[in-house]
Amino acid sequence: MSKNTLKTFALIGAVALLSFGNLAIAGVAKSWNLSRSVMNGVPSNPWGVWAFMQNTPGNDDPAKYTLLQKHTLPPCGKYPQECWADLSTLAGISIPKKAFIFEDNTSHFRLRKGIFHAHPGFQNQVILRWASPVSGAISLLGRVSDINPDCGDGIKWYLKKDSAILQSGVLANGMGSTFIASDIRVTKETKLYVVIDKKGDYACDSTNIDMLITSQQ
Repeated sequence: MSKNTLKTFALIGAVALLSFGNLAIAGVAKSWNLSRSVMNGVPSNPWGVWAFMQNTPGNDDPAKYTLLQKHTLPPCGKYPQECWADLSTLAGISIPKKAFIFEDNTSHFRLRKGIFHAHPGFQNQVILRWASPVSGAISLLGRVSDINPDCGDGIKWYLKKDSAILQSGVLANGMGSTFIASDIRVTKETKLYVVIDKKGDYACDSTNIDMLITSQQ
């Protein structure tokens, strides 16, 4: 990634965070930070406002998304991470308990402590869900990153409000994308989804997700 690209992401992040700060000054705000929510563990699914899910090919109805059921405390896959997965589809998420290097015959990349990690299955999408506990307007700042540059063909990602796609993108190996949205109207029935799709090949699709959601009350 070029220095100019990194500077652009930094500037976007700074502007967005400033906007969140202005919200807090203007009134009483609530916020939900994914990394902060999961850093100490995710013993249940759903976990608070967050849930870890999957979706079968061709389905566009969020009501048919299913929760990942298999919970594994560290070590998971011999690594110091906590996992939720479906062993039949290989879709899953993990929370590294400390930084480590993942290595196999094709890959060598680093996972950072406490950063939400997701991997789609050989057919299924893997999904992070946020269930709104408030009614009103929210703003969000997020980032998705393909963290395995060594193989595969990258990923597709979608940000959805219920069944509507708000934003989407395609990432090449080792690349990332920031998403920003403001004045999203929600009720206590609203769900937001970050959907990670395997694109063509599900191998080597390790993806980091982070998200901060702020609500103006």
